[in-house]
Amino acid sequence: MLKKKQRLSRADFTNLLKKGKRLHSPYFSLLYMGAQETKCGLVVGKKIAKKATMRNKVRRQIYAIFGENLTVLSKVHCALLTRPNITSLTYFELKMEIEKLIKNLK
Repeated sequence: MLKKKQRLSRADFTNLLKKGKRLHSPYFSLLYMGAQETKCGLVVGKKIAKKATMRNKVRRQIYAIFGENLTVLSKVHCALLTRPNITSLTYFELKMEIEKLIKNLK
């Protein structure tokens, strides 16, 4: 889990939605823009899974991956918007997909 100061606030998130750039993959979209410090956010909606336990599992896994790659994400605000077919991925497939998107940021 990321520390509170490393997570996007509501104001940062709405600013990112309005002004950020987007990268897409079959499983999610990544919004990003340059910033003073690195912050990450995540959206896992009810379309992903009806049960909150499954959505929370996906959320925990993605935040863990963000935590591992925080040094690569230097001075950027980013938010990951998940898509419904993400529940079919294993942790390692999820990690590979996110790292592939992070490499495309530069």
